[in-house]
Amino acid sequence: MTPAELEDLIATCVISIIALGTILPLARAFARRLSQPKAPAAQLRAGEDSDRLDRMERAIEAIAVEVERVAESQRFLTRLLASGEGERTVSLPDSR
Repeated sequence: MTPAELEDLIATCVISIIALGTILPLARAFARRLSQPKAPAAQLRAGEDSDRLDRMERAIEAIAVEVERVAESQRFLTRLLASGEGERTVSLPDSR
């Protein structure tokens, strides 16, 4: 056996050992996961879940209103700047 063939054989063995050392634990973990019984799905509690959904709906509606207000403000400022009126400086009353 030539030294080049011996080097190839050693490299192949080392790579095989590393691959087996990586793949075997992953295969075992996957097999355990498949063999374990499935956990039962969470039971919906009518009273608690409906209250939570109501709160979420109210929060989402409030966020939608605020987003619409921001969008309207942006449309107004864009229209104001496009018309050229936004370039004038606005003098504020003196607060002294």
